[in-house]
Amino acid sequence: MVLSELYEKIVDFSISKERVFIYGAGNIGRALYALLISRDVCPNGFIQTTTRKQYEMNGCRIHLYDEIKSQLTNQDGIILALSDKYHAEVLDLMKDFNGRVLRLEMFELKAVLGFWVYNENWDEKKNKEISRDLWELEEKKKAVL
Repeated sequence: MVLSELYEKIVDFSISKERVFIYGAGNIGRALYALLISRDVCPNGFIQTTTRKQYEMNGCRIHLYDEIKSQLTNQDGIILALSDKYHAEVLDLMKDFNGRVLRLEMFELKAVLGFWVYNENWDEKKNKEISRDLWELEEKKKAVL
């Protein structure tokens, strides 16, 4: 998948939901927040599994998952913005939210955020190399399944 397609996938997913939350309030979560704001999508908050160091970031509330899970509806979307090693744990927590969680590999998120940040100076050759790597990874995933 080409980086611009991944970028649009994130934006389209967010626009299609009544409310969108970012699961993860670290560096990637903050960068994803900035990307969405740049496209006039205002995330409704961040979600974390356990303790939080602060209650608000970028004007958005940081919710603990156990506090907000009963308030999430079928029209809400959640984008995972956390290390791959936590995906299984978080997806297990959210097994009842099928179709409402957007999960990307960490390297995909970082590549998309880099694409967004450096879009005007983006090297087309580098874009093709990363896109090829993403395609090869998807083919490997298909072969495993």
